[in-house]
Amino acid sequence: MLNNSLTDFHRGWMIEIISGEKGFQSTCRSPVGEQLNNGEHYPHHFIAWRIGMELIDQFYACYALKTFLRDAYEAEHLDFEEWRSLNQSLVRNLT
Repeated sequence: MLNNSLTDFHRGWMIEIISGEKGFQSTCRSPVGEQLNNGEHYPHHFIAWRIGMELIDQFYACYALKTFLRDAYEAEHLDFEEWRSLNQSLVRNLT
């Protein structure tokens, strides 16, 4: 690698791979400025790139599940406590 960063795109998000003393790290940015980063360092740039893609995929999966849960709550298939507990578990998984 000639420079200390690489850039790629996945599902419209930019994945930036930065090399440092501890290894490679990925930061993902959406077109509207949302940012995902797990803070981990990896020994190879392709691992950091793959993790970046997985973070983006996880973001979309959680978003879809949150939408499903909201629809289930509004259709009265979940009570408020069930909805809140399930929704909070998704939020914890994204942070």
